[in-house]
Amino acid sequence: MTRQQMLTGVGIILIIAAVAWRFALGTQLDQRFEDGWSWQMNTLGLNSLADEDTGAFPEGTTLADDPDTLNTRTISATANDVPEGQVNITDYYEVHNASTNALDWDFTINATVDAATGQYLEGSYEGDYYLIPRNAEQTTYVVSNSTYQSLPMAFQREEEIAGLKTYLYAFYGDLPNTQSYSDMELEEGQEVVCFDFEMEYWVEPTTGEIVRYRDWCEGDYVVDADGETLYGLQRWGSTSQQDDIVQRVDAVKTLLNNYRLNSLYIPMVLFVLGVLALGLAFSPGLLKDDTNNTKGKPIA
Repeated sequence: MTRQQMLTGVGIILIIAAVAWRFALGTQLDQRFEDGWSWQMNTLGLNSLADEDTGAFPEGTTLADDPDTLNTRTISATANDVPEGQVNITDYYEVHNASTNALDWDFTINATVDAATGQYLEGSYEGDYYLIPRNAEQTTYVVSNSTYQSLPMAFQREEEIAGLKTYLYAFYGDLPNTQSYSDMELEEGQEVVCFDFEMEYWVEPTTGEIVRYRDWCEGDYVVDADGETLYGLQRWGSTSQQDDIVQRVDAVKTLLNNYRLNSLYIPMVLFVLGVLALGLAFSPGLLKDDTNNTKGKPIA
């Protein structure tokens, strides 16, 4: 075997390896929810109930004046017992008393979504995203998960958090929230609405991971069929704690570096080495050397 043949073979193998690496491992890395994925968020919450008799909140106060709570939300994904290409999402939320750390309440929601996009494939939320997808664009994503249903999260602007580029997605407007009071008996035509609700996700766009979170409701109110406000129920909100933001940034930076290494850098190096090997194989100097080495040798 001549050096040209050897280098040609090596070059072809390296280029094939680069393509295989990108489309085999790279495709897996592009999944929004791979098997075993998890995410945890710790927020400082605020909450208070309206007066039972008047349906009003204390005069001259806002949600910012209410007692603190410590909230933890953990979301995980598993491919067990679901169709291929899908994952089961387990979304667990717990609220602790900020003074005693006693558990005030908790709940768990499950959902099945497409592993690659994070979208619902059937049901009333078909096409909605559980969270912002990977390789996020500067557009609007309709999000449905344990806390909100079909909420249009619109791109607002780019923001840098501790050296990490993020996209801010948000919903600002009236939030229909009757589903949060399923154990409450309302009269016909009545519904629960949080007026001027604010929901904000700060998302690292390549991975789709949420780095910072904020929701803010100055009051859930019962309204009648004509839209007239009848009485208040409670007001609530939460925002990421600073320590949690730092931890999330560090975790996402590690995830982003791993993603770039496996989806870009390694296949790029393999491809470049393959091209260089092919270039060297067909270089005039090597062709001349191989020709000289074969002169005078008997033909078998």
